[in-house]
Amino acid sequence: MTDSLPSGKPSFRTQLGWIPGFFFRPRSRFASSIAKGEGLWLVPMTVLSATTLMYVLARGWVGAHLAAMGETPLPIDWQYWTPDMQNQYMQAQQATQGPVFLYVIPALGALASLWLVWVLVGSLLRLTLTLFGGHNSSAAMNIAAWAGMPFALRDLVRTIYVLIQQRPISAAGLSGFVTAPEAGALLFAQKMLLFADLFTVWYILLLIIGVRAGNSISVGRAIAAVVIVVGVIFAARAGLAMVSSQFGGLIISRPFF
Repeated sequence: MTDSLPSGKPSFRTQLGWIPGFFFRPRSRFASSIAKGEGLWLVPMTVLSATTLMYVLARGWVGAHLAAMGETPLPIDWQYWTPDMQNQYMQAQQATQGPVFLYVIPALGALASLWLVWVLVGSLLRLTLTLFGGHNSSAAMNIAAWAGMPFALRDLVRTIYVLIQQRPISAAGLSGFVTAPEAGALLFAQKMLLFADLFTVWYILLLIIGVRAGNSISVGRAIAAVVIVVGVIFAARAGLAMVSSQFGGLIISRPFF
């Protein structure tokens, strides 16, 4: 098997070999990858999809194990729920212990979230770079995909954690540091912190490096473009999580942010 396809596009195997470079030599790796052209997002998105499914399966298995032992994990803002909401949650937990609710629906939701966020980040980044004078904004989808490699590592860490601890992660990111009421600015801040961790910071840094490697814009403009895009996505996801918490504390999978 050759390393390149007839069209000159690197093969799937070749692109898999790029992955370590995005952890250890991101600047040179982004520069060489972006120079290959468009449409080089399939490999990182496939890897992220695989690690996302792995984490969902591990979390579902632990959930089934806890249910068999008569234990029900509670949301972090449980104490602020009304008695009716708490009763509805407990009833829903008892009614959703089948494989469809433990594996299929969470997996579909997690994958939909992963790919939707990638499309939004890539599209908004392309628009922002165009407005800021970037000459290679068409590579934004590649940048958005490859910059997500730290989240594959985060999925591995989370999977190992839930399997060892035999308990799902109840306070993702930095959300455990904020005790939020039932509504208001503090609740919104807590939902924002769901997506804030070291892997997210790493992702943001890789986005900036990727933008700088593929576009002749200043460091300030590159940082501004990435901060605007990530800020919009953060706010939108925090808003959705906030709305969901008002409707019975639905659990949202968060594979990408």
